[in-house]
Amino acid sequence: MEDVERVYSSNRYGLYAIPAGTLHRPAARLVSEGNVYEPDTIDFMRNNHRGMDIVHAGAFFGDFIPGLASGVSAGSLIWSFEPTPENYTCAAETVRLNRLENVILTNAALSSEPGELSMRVKRDDGISAGGTSHIVDEAADGDRIVRVPAVRIDDVIPETRGVGILQLDLEGHELAALRGAARTIAKWRPILIIENQFESEWLRSVTNIEYRYVGRLHENGIFAS
Repeated sequence: MEDVERVYSSNRYGLYAIPAGTLHRPAARLVSEGNVYEPDTIDFMRNNHRGMDIVHAGAFFGDFIPGLASGVSAGSLIWSFEPTPENYTCAAETVRLNRLENVILTNAALSSEPGELSMRVKRDDGISAGGTSHIVDEAADGDRIVRVPAVRIDDVIPETRGVGILQLDLEGHELAALRGAARTIAKWRPILIIENQFESEWLRSVTNIEYRYVGRLHENGIFAS
């Protein structure tokens, strides 16, 4: 596990290990103060997963994970993905601190094809990008960009596992992740929760299923078939 300076906090859902260098980010700041980040989104996911599994990406330091894990049906799993090394280290510790046995956390980005991607993990001033770390085209740029593994949802989640909600906060890489989930989407028609997307039209490039925009939670668009 990467050596990451971290701070510890708790809220009504559990305990958290937060990368110390990300406290300028809203999620890290709110959780470090004992609050819940995006409580309406978490409540919606707890109440609408239809007794099936949840896909949650990116995990950041695990700010959603205890809330989701404690609210799903017996036998349901949380499939969570986080590619950034320091974020993954803290998310894994958040899972451990809460002794969560229904969370499968993967240190990888979601994409349309397996392989490796370049991810910008620091701003130009050297400060951690935190939850705004994002996929870029450049192969290298000092310590601001790292290579991370990429996986497809369809390759990770067994075809027999029902998926009730697919929630993506990937800083612009959502369409590629959805293309890698074509089989899962076609079979289970999960509710889609996508950051900063509020129109149905863009989904037609990745799925033949007629998804419609049904509402907004915080900065997330909600789509149902």
